[in-house]
Amino acid sequence: MIVVNGVVLAASPSNDVCLTSGFGPRYGRPHKGIDLYSNPPGLVYSAAPGVVREVIVARGFGNQVVIDHGRGVFTRYA
Repeated sequence: MIVVNGVVLAASPSNDVCLTSGFGPRYGRPHKGIDLYSNPPGLVYSAAPGVVREVIVARGFGNQVVIDHGRGVFTRYA
């Protein structure tokens, strides 16, 4: 569990996954998220209750959903 601005977030919004890349430098740039791998593919859950603010196909991410959890906290699923 992670708390950001008073919002409690799940550390990993999925079950039975492996962390393949964390926060920090990657290919000379900052990596601002985590990458998870699951085989077979599994369900992904929102890290906390919230409102879907955006559903798009984003360059570099593919399918993307942005959820607003309130108090300035957003999560992106791509």
